[in-house]
Amino acid sequence: MKKVMGNKKSIALFVLPAFLIYFVFALVPIIYNIYLSFFETNLMDVNEFVGIKNYINLFHDGTFLKALQNNIIMVIGSLLAHMPLAMFFGNAIFKKIKGASFFQTVFFSRV
Repeated sequence: MKKVMGNKKSIALFVLPAFLIYFVFALVPIIYNIYLSFFETNLMDVNEFVGIKNYINLFHDGTFLKALQNNIIMVIGSLLAHMPLAMFFGNAIFKKIKGASFFQTVFFSRV
């Protein structure tokens, strides 16, 4: 096993299927959607190139701006709520404090 993992070609061979799946199902759709965002699309007509007009309209839309504001508030609130808890439980598991064995048991025995 050590010989195989030391060989760069075999590492690339193991990583290649995961990379191809990621490329096909994640990167290609993202790139295609960015491409399409520069067009006025209609299922019946040919796409008309409009440049960044769609983005200008997006940032002038009140609904989008409110949704963006709500999303930012949720991300910041979630971060502020979860980080202290994660730090506490991380310390409770790996430090020698009272009740650390309980936290270790609960954490490592979850199914």
